[in-house]
Amino acid sequence: MGPHEKPKPQDCLLLLKRLFFRRNVFAVATVLLTLLLPLTNVAGATALGTVEKSWSETFVAVGANSVALRGILRLANTQVNGSFTVHSCCGYSTNDISFSILNVDFSAFKDYGVVVDSLVFSWNTGTSEEYEMHFDNKWGQVCTGNVCYPDPSHPSSHNKTIELNVREVAPSTFSSLLTKSNIIIGVAAVVGAGLAVSAIVILRETRKRKQ
Repeated sequence: MGPHEKPKPQDCLLLLKRLFFRRNVFAVATVLLTLLLPLTNVAGATALGTVEKSWSETFVAVGANSVALRGILRLANTQVNGSFTVHSCCGYSTNDISFSILNVDFSAFKDYGVVVDSLVFSWNTGTSEEYEMHFDNKWGQVCTGNVCYPDPSHPSSHNKTIELNVREVAPSTFSSLLTKSNIIIGVAAVVGAGLAVSAIVILRETRKRKQ
């Protein structure tokens, strides 16, 4: 159609179809994404139920310092069951550490005090989504101004190696299914569906023009 020609009825109809299709693509994409996210729970195998994560970590609690570790699931009502062992370094055999666990929002806290050798513990986050474990190795520290260091005369003032094992179980919710992998799969499926529908519409329009 030239710049001074009047638009033909079929051209107007074609333009309206394209606008309608583009609007519909966004609507269909939104619906498909909403439906596909809970169905693409690759890790869980079921749409809703429970989410479970088991993990372990070995780390060193330096003398006159503490170590804080957070959970992985970060879901409300997470049941935490764990255990750890303490190993002293440098020929010492005290194998002791102070241990406590709490919700990050400070809604609950439990202090296990001094743990010698090993401990089996449990925790439930309740309405909080995050919890934190504290391993305190500040035994007999000597402080000069703002600087603290281990007291060499204190039998427990040395590095400790902690071997930690944790199992977390929480109820699965729709928000817990919004993982990075699920979102990528959902978006890819929506884009693929949109391209397929677009190709079909283009082919139909091409055939109609030829006729």
